[in-house]
Amino acid sequence: MMKLLFRLFSLYFFLFFACLAHGNEEAQIIFGGDSFKIQFPKEGSIFLPVYSELKKIISNSNDYNMEIHILVPEGNKYKQLYVGTIFPEGGPPKIESVFFNNVDDTPEDELFILVSSKSYHYDSGGTFYEVYIFTREFDEYTGGLKRLTSVEKELGGGLEGVAEGKKVHAPYTDAAGVRRILKEKGLLKH
Repeated sequence: MMKLLFRLFSLYFFLFFACLAHGNEEAQIIFGGDSFKIQFPKEGSIFLPVYSELKKIISNSNDYNMEIHILVPEGNKYKQLYVGTIFPEGGPPKIESVFFNNVDDTPEDELFILVSSKSYHYDSGGTFYEVYIFTREFDEYTGGLKRLTSVEKELGGGLEGVAEGKKVHAPYTDAAGVRRILKEKGLLKH
């Protein structure tokens, strides 16, 4: 347990100094939720969401993007794997669920991250839901894992709340709802 805590603090300081290296002297790293064990990309890995300040710096906004990292065990150490960045539709993103399904032509399951964010505009408001899907392949452009944007577009996103004065319902608000839509559209491979 002490080794794990040491690794988490090491990651925190790594990210803090990485922000300083990019010219942000007021860099702040905020963990974006609970870390937990995950069997992706291999058994014993640790899922670690971290809020970044990129959007706040660029737009002078109070919203935060969330970077997803996974600590992957290698012998008696952990290697940090950057998965990707979650860009919120409104307020700071909240991870609702992390689960796995196979929706491409590979034998391995993909990593699904269901995210919600509070979204309020002059004529609408509520909770916006969307899914980010990551493969196990490296994406040279982002430096993270490749996303299956075609399947993400098929799933779409949705607002659970009020739009133009009328109640609206998101097509999904949990992993079961996402799986139901994947099945209805014939996107599940197993």
